[in-house]
Amino acid sequence: MQPRRAFRIGAAGALITALCCFTPLLAIALASLGLGALIVYLDRVLWPLLASSLGVMALAWLRMRRAPGPGLASDRSADRSGLTLITFTGCPNAGRARDALRRAGRPFREVNQDDLPAGHPLRGYTSPSILAGERLIFGAASGEAGCSIAPMDAEGLLAALRTLGPA
Repeated sequence: MQPRRAFRIGAAGALITALCCFTPLLAIALASLGLGALIVYLDRVLWPLLASSLGVMALAWLRMRRAPGPGLASDRSADRSGLTLITFTGCPNAGRARDALRRAGRPFREVNQDDLPAGHPLRGYTSPSILAGERLIFGAASGEAGCSIAPMDAEGLLAALRTLGPA
């Protein structure tokens, strides 16, 4: 699970549990359903639930602080100066991106997100995305895999590649 999602789930759990702990909200709901006898046991459930939710938030926060951004910092196999084309199986724009890179005469390494483990930094880009070292040339760092919304503009990509200098 992504750290941001875990943090949100923990925060939602903590908020709901805190509302039930510190307001008579749950007691009123149980009494209106004829389950008022269960009010005695609420502390045995709500306090551990609150502690668990806060623990999930704390662990997710630590993972977010330690996790590298969606760059290549933790990808030891990446060529820091070369181009990396990030795609996933079935991406309708991957072929156009591949052709544009070949037309520019640029060597590149293609990475299929489907082959990467969960949580890998390169899974945080849309497909296709093109990186020059750690610099994003095309696509988006969205935090999750998905399709690039922008249409593949081969001429715009070639212009961006020219700014990098000779191959």
